[in-house]
Amino acid sequence: MAAERIQPRQATGIQKFSNLIQTLYPKKFGTSLIWDIGYLLFLVFFEHTVIPWFIPFFGYIDFITPLITAFAVTQSYTRSVILGVVAGSAMESHMTIPAGTFICSYLVIINVLMIIRDIISWRQFNAWIMVSLSSILWVFLFETFVGWVTSDGSAIDPVESFAIISARLLFGFVFCIWLSTQVTLPDIASPEDL
Repeated sequence: MAAERIQPRQATGIQKFSNLIQTLYPKKFGTSLIWDIGYLLFLVFFEHTVIPWFIPFFGYIDFITPLITAFAVTQSYTRSVILGVVAGSAMESHMTIPAGTFICSYLVIINVLMIIRDIISWRQFNAWIMVSLSSILWVFLFETFVGWVTSDGSAIDPVESFAIISARLLFGFVFCIWLSTQVTLPDIASPEDL
């Protein structure tokens, strides 16, 4: 009887994506401020240069907001603010919206999460999803409002806005799923522990 060879399992698409990210970002998430700033700048470049080349009609896909959300949950306030300002400045350098729009929206997200992070159980996957999707929606609505005010109230196409927010929420959701497996939670007391 011949011994059967065991074939290695083929990697799924999510595993291949995770391996690619691990290659591009070898450090553990949140261990070095320099690596985190470099990763933020790489993602800004990626979402404003590479993604529009593949999907030109959606503008950009938001990878930065879930990352800022994860920083606000897992890092100190000072470090989160530094990363939020760097990310906001990098985003604004590629956009034509008024200065301070992204910095303001990221600082609001960081401050709100600093207030509620001790209350929410971050061990539950639903908390990551709801907070990330809410953050993406907040940035989109704030950006849309500022764009509407600065354009003298001209009409916004609802179909285009719906397509853009749907794409941002979908890709933000997928990125949030991967990101929630990469973070190391700080010593925050969970409501289940009380």
